[in-house]
Amino acid sequence: MTFVVHSINIGDAQRRSALREAHVGFLRQLKAQGVVILAGPYGDGSGGLIMLQAESLEAAQRLMAQDPFVLGGVARQEIKSFTQSV
Repeated sequence: MTFVVHSINIGDAQRRSALREAHVGFLRQLKAQGVVILAGPYGDGSGGLIMLQAESLEAAQRLMAQDPFVLGGVARQEIKSFTQSV
């Protein structure tokens, strides 16, 4: 199944900056494994979008709970199933 993760920046911007390399590395590793389809920040700096494949919503939630931004308390995420129609 395909899921969209809306990641919303919260907390300290300086801490988020310190965790950015680990966050991007985490996503790149998932991309190399074929899990992440695409990912990137919003232009307004409010957060970002991640599109990924997982077996279930629970599996997607477990996976994204390992994101260094989430573990570091600088992002919260909303995950929804996604069906491409066009």
